Amino acid sequence: ITPDFSTVKSTEAQLQKFVRPITATATASAGPSSPTSSSDKIFSARLTGDKEVPPVDTDATARIRLISNSQQDALDYRISVSNLNGIVTGAHIHRGSAGTNGPIVANLNIGGTFASASAGDGGATTSTSTGGTITSSDLKGPLGGKQISDLIKLIEGGQAYANVHTGQHPNGEIRGQLSSSSSADAFDEDGISSSSGGASATASATAP
Repeated sequence: ITPDFSTVKSTEAQLQKFVRPITATATASAGPSSPTSSSDKIFSARLTGDKEVPPVDTDATARIRLISNSQQDALDYRISVSNLNGIVTGAHIHRGSAGTNGPIVANLNIGGTFASASAGDGGATTSTSTGGTITSSDLKGPLGGKQISDLIKLIEGGQAYANVHTGQHPNGEIRGQLSSSSSADAFDEDGISSSSGGASATASATAP
């Protein structure tokens, strides 16, 4: 029996129509608190008791990071605290240079998990984190009725600090001066992910 090679070639040609090259695919995910554009501004501070005026003897620490949007009309922030003494009674941004006390210009959210995690007797210690967004309606004191861009100018001029108050230390247990920060700053030790570990991508390819 002689094989019909013309049939084999015809079948092979038909199969080639269904063969498509496999190209590389990639997926990426942006990490939390990553700036959305090059025009965003990032600010940060590390809060400790020795930066209070007068200094406070405490093991508590905190880290805060703020990121503005490109329009500079809002500031997203994340604050992470460790080993606070007692109940948190307030957290704010104040106007003032290092070594001086000044008025409150914006509140930092202490609601929800942050507040409940801080509940306890006077000897309780807390470690928790929270975040929120500051807009012009949240500004108060000397910045009341002004814009977020005015707060940004205050921070960039070294004239703003973050302060966390507790029942044992009503004037503030920990504080830190806000300053411009890099997107590569690592906050992982305080529970805040940096953008250096945020964006990730994976790719795979198979040859045809």
